[in-house]
Order: sequence, then structure tokens, then C-alpha cells
Amino acid sequence: ASTPDAGATAAAAAAAAALSWPGASAPSNLMELSSETAAQPCLLATLTTFTGEVLLFDTLRLRTVHKFIAHKSALDCLAFSGDGRKLCTASVTGTVIRVFSVPEGGLQAQLRRGLQPATIFALSFSPTGNFLSCASSSGTIHIFDLTVQVSKDEMHRAAVQVHPLVPSGVRTLCRITSEEEAEDHGGAKLTLRVVSYAGVFFEYEVERRRDGSWTSRQTSENSFADEDEEGEATTTTDGTLEAALAAGVEEISLGQS
Repeated sequence: ASTPDAGATAAAAAAAAALSWPGASAPSNLMELSSETAAQPCLLATLTTFTGEVLLFDTLRLRTVHKFIAHKSALDCLAFSGDGRKLCTASVTGTVIRVFSVPEGGLQAQLRRGLQPATIFALSFSPTGNFLSCASSSGTIHIFDLTVQVSKDEMHRAAVQVHPLVPSGVRTLCRITSEEEAEDHGGAKLTLRVVSYAGVFFEYEVERRRDGSWTSRQTSENSFADEDEEGEATTTTDGTLEAALAAGVEEISLGQS
């Protein structure tokens, strides 16, 4: 019999190690990958068999980096900041969002979305990580200013609410696609894109002023649909929704409503 190639043996060992990572037995397929930087490898955030626990897994060295309890209830949504240094989480209750440092798992902020339970559809950091957007089954989009200094044990309420014309319960995705300094008041100017499974794309301009006030205005609203084999209009697929958030109105086929 021939001797196995050393490289193939190492690859097989790595694959076996990957299959035996602690999150493999978690009761949910909830996963999120961070970006890879010079200071930190690409990390996988997922669940463990313990309710509300987050597992951070090094995808390069195939080892567990850290585990910590994020919520008392089961987790339902995860999102990394662009630099991979923050992780936000929400549970199935959907009333509180928490922000943790990565990889330490230290609590940085607690954000009050609302008092009534809701399903969190999407969490997304702004490009700098200073703001966080949240879409839920309530039909409201929340934006939180993470630069506001509050105790980590205090509930963070510095948020603006945006109300796109989407029925409650319809899945909605949101993303802050740009962030810049506002020349007239020195605060921040954000571009918020919202896509709903009802087939509607919204864009908003949101400003956070230095005095703590918020302003928001809708800058566009478009509907989009594909045609099925019989020529009937149908709502677009998940991939198109994600592309709409990333590319914007100009780069996808949208019909003006």
C-alpha cells in the first residue's frame, strides 16, 4: 500500500478538527463571520448547547477563542462590526440588544429596542461601528448611537425610529451604507437602506446632531419584482434583497413606484 501524502494527511486532520468544534452540536444554525484584520483572524460567532451562550471560534487555527452568556433567552440574531471588534446580539424576546467586545466578550452597551416582544430580522453596524441599525417584526427600524457615554449596566435609549410603509411581521433587512460628518451642524449624516419581503426598497437620510437630536427623511421608495415562467410578477429572492442593500437603487433593476 502506498504511504499517504503528508499534506493530504494534515488536511484530513484539519477537516476532522473542524467537524469536532464545540458549536457543531448547537441546537441552531445561527452563525456570523467577522472580517479578517492584521490584529485579528476571521472569527465565527455561533451558539452552544447552553441557552443564550455565544461561542467565538478561530477559523484559521480551528480552536475556540471564547464563550460567554449574552442573554438569558435563546439567541436569535448576531452581527459583527466591520472591523470585527464588536459583536451585537439579540434573543428570541427581541426587546434588548447587547454589544460585546471581541474577542473578550465584555459587555459594552445594552440597547432598548422596545417593551413588547418582537422578532429581530436584522442587526447592522455602520461603517465606523459608531451606529447600529435594527429591523424587527414590529415594522420599525431603530438606529442607536453607540458613541453616547452611558454605564454598561444602564439601558441605552439614544435611538431614532424610522417607519417604512411595511406591514408588521413582514421580514425586513436594513443597513447603514454610508456615514459622514454633517457640514452644517458637525454631527453625523447616515444613509439607511431598507428592503422588505413585500418587495419594496426604501432609502433614508438620517442625521444625528451634536445636541443629541435626530432628523430623518425618506429619499426614495421603489418596488421591484421578477417575472415567473408565466410572466406573473413575483417578489424577488433573498439574494436580490441582499444585493439591493449592498448595491443600491442604481445597480439593480428597480421599477419606480
